[in-house]
Amino acid sequence: MLQKVEAYIRKKNMIEPGDLVIAGVSGGADSVCLFLMLKNLARVFLFSLFVVHVHHGIREEADADADFVRNLCEDHNIPCRIFRENVPAYARRNGLTVEEAGRILRYRDFAKVAEEMKEKDPSVHIKIAVAHHMNDCAETVLFNLFRGTALRGLAGIRPMRDDIIRPLLCLERGEIEIYLKSEQAKYCIDATNADEAYTRNKLRHRILAYAEREICHHAARHIAETAAYIEEAEGFLSKLTQDAFDRCAIKKADAVTIRISEYRREDPFLQKQILMLAAQLLAGTRKDLTAVHLKAVAALAERNGNGRADLPYGITVRKVYGDLIFSKGKTEAGESLSETEVKIPGETVLPDGTTISFTILKALPGQKIPQKKYTKWFDYDKIKKSVTVRGRRSGDFLTIGASGHHKSLKEYLIEEKIPRDERGRIPLVADGDHVLWVVGYRISEAYKVGETTDTILQIVVTGGHYDE
Repeated sequence: MLQKVEAYIRKKNMIEPGDLVIAGVSGGADSVCLFLMLKNLARVFLFSLFVVHVHHGIREEADADADFVRNLCEDHNIPCRIFRENVPAYARRNGLTVEEAGRILRYRDFAKVAEEMKEKDPSVHIKIAVAHHMNDCAETVLFNLFRGTALRGLAGIRPMRDDIIRPLLCLERGEIEIYLKSEQAKYCIDATNADEAYTRNKLRHRILAYAEREICHHAARHIAETAAYIEEAEGFLSKLTQDAFDRCAIKKADAVTIRISEYRREDPFLQKQILMLAAQLLAGTRKDLTAVHLKAVAALAERNGNGRADLPYGITVRKVYGDLIFSKGKTEAGESLSETEVKIPGETVLPDGTTISFTILKALPGQKIPQKKYTKWFDYDKIKKSVTVRGRRSGDFLTIGASGHHKSLKEYLIEEKIPRDERGRIPLVADGDHVLWVVGYRISEAYKVGETTDTILQIVVTGGHYDE
């Protein structure tokens, strides 16, 4: 069994020489098996081992479990840190199940130790080892399947996630018991593992045990192997999704815009993945983003006219003309840029890091006017007031066409199909109420450089959301 785990660690590149492996040891059979195997393999892979035990404050036997782990580590001369947490109280305060609260606190304590070790030696590479095995993976797949899931949920428990490793994921629970018996190893019995108030215990004792006994002896192994296959497929599909996302979406710091015309060209499966990825980028997680939410957004993309859908984590999706705009924590109207009077020549830096540079140039015969999106020339002598950079305000207008026709800025922005909550954040270069330039869009005809121009005002926009 030890050789099997060694081969699995090598196959998945879980541990490298010089690593510090922090093992979560509860004292139960699985974690004691993990401890003993890692201790024996430390000489093979040349890593250091450190143990963390978390006292959950749930069972009366928890004190004895903590003592057991402490003595186990002392017997094998392995350093150990024991944390005491009040999991039930944490669960109540945060509206969580006891299972979820315990998981959060365990990983928080693992991270705390990792951070302390990193402070002592910034060069050390730290791995956190937990004792999940094939049966745990099979239970997770069944739980996700019954609840409803995408492919990611059917992949079960992954061998590695960030710096978390699961060296026992190649073993069935029965193999762990055989190994412990061969080592004559003692371990603690957790009475809560028999309590069917916990959903996982129902899956373990009623469903998976029945399947192993009455349908297929290695049902858990087969489910876990299928999950590993799905994980490979899901990884491949993730690459396809990213390529499709790049074709039809624009990611900014606080929003994702999907061009519906491009989105509709993708396969229906990829369309769902694109929507999920857009939401995930803003939420930072897929948790609580369900098929119901994806259906609502997909329906929004197909409807006539504009509309909106609300997702978890304060994410709003709006259909505005031909775009789906995912945003988080924005007001409907958006925030408008405050007014800044500029120095000419000089630079103005906006809150998002955008830099607007103003330069005076002498007009010369035969000069070619730059045809660039974020570099514009203006007839400086036609400017009547002080030049400012600001957001929109009532009364703003542009000059459209050689005839000198005025058009309100509001009317122009609507015609350009610029989303409502973005209009106030577009920088305007203005001469009073007369807008010289809607940055990224058009300039006013009234300030164009012509044959009679003597002095040119060159304005260049760089940084922030703007890139020539």
